[in-house]
Amino acid sequence: MTETLDVYAGYCTTRFTTARGRDTGEPDQRLHRGRVVAVRKPDDTVLVHDADGYQPVAWLTRPSEVWVDETPITPCDDPETSGDQSVTASAEPTDTDAADGVELVAIDGDERLTVRFDPEPAVTRHVVTAAGAPAGDCHCGGELVTTSGEVHCLDCAASYAVPRGGQVVDATCEACGLPELSVERGEQFRVCLDRDCQPLAAAVASALDGRVDCPDCGAPLRVEDHRGRQFLGCDDYPACETAFSIPAGVIVGSCACGLPVFDRGTDRRCLDAACSHDGPTSETTDGPVIGTESVPEITDTDVAEETTGDTGADTAETDGDTGEDTAETGDDTEEATAETGDGDE
Repeated sequence: MTETLDVYAGYCTTRFTTARGRDTGEPDQRLHRGRVVAVRKPDDTVLVHDADGYQPVAWLTRPSEVWVDETPITPCDDPETSGDQSVTASAEPTDTDAADGVELVAIDGDERLTVRFDPEPAVTRHVVTAAGAPAGDCHCGGELVTTSGEVHCLDCAASYAVPRGGQVVDATCEACGLPELSVERGEQFRVCLDRDCQPLAAAVASALDGRVDCPDCGAPLRVEDHRGRQFLGCDDYPACETAFSIPAGVIVGSCACGLPVFDRGTDRRCLDAACSHDGPTSETTDGPVIGTESVPEITDTDVAEETTGDTGADTAETDGDTGEDTAETGDDTEEATAETGDGDE
């Protein structure tokens, strides 16, 4: 998707005004002068850059209003002039109070950024696009890039959402020629980037629907869809309302509670995010298998022993810290008392 970015270059005065101090008649104002470059981005963010460093000397992010005034009423560099007196886009200046130059004005609530160029700046307009990691070729022949969870074409308006945890792979769809995605939802799936071509939802439903039983009533858990988001819900709904979101990852075994365990790359978790058991208690090396072994459960005695041990250690650490803090406080109090006494003398 292409948009435009405007660049203004020349000698200017910038004035950034906020509401702070306005009640006392001394509003917060920051003034800068110099030969700079002002950038107006597609979202109307205004940035003013000088030759020193990477941080702008002035900016206003996504303001509610932006305009260019080619007939400013009041010179921006007049230190006695409030930012509130600058002309608006609809104002009609007179011959007596019109000033030379051009003003770029941005306003957002009580914040106002005025960038006044005098003489008129050099102005150029550039075509800009999203920037990201290369992701293959679009139907139009343009290049695709991945950025902010989406794949965008640099030449046309095509855009594709990347599912949570999905990765674009070096392979193309045989049906349409777009890149493929690798997505894990219990199993690893390879689907087309275009969901209308190869829907991920259909692949997930085919693999997981009815494969796991409800831990509360024993009925099958079905793959359901709510506003485009899939989950596993009890087939006996509404009599049983048990439901679980489907995490990203591959099933590697079963938990002590009987539900599958997902390997998410960085960690492992039970299908039930609130499950108190630790990790899988049965695993497989030949692909996803659910509930293949009978495994021992963690007993209440084990949990009690662990909790007691942790509580004792935490108490000892807390007592030690308290003693140190008390000693430090005493030292500080003595020092403060000595200093007070010296001052009185």
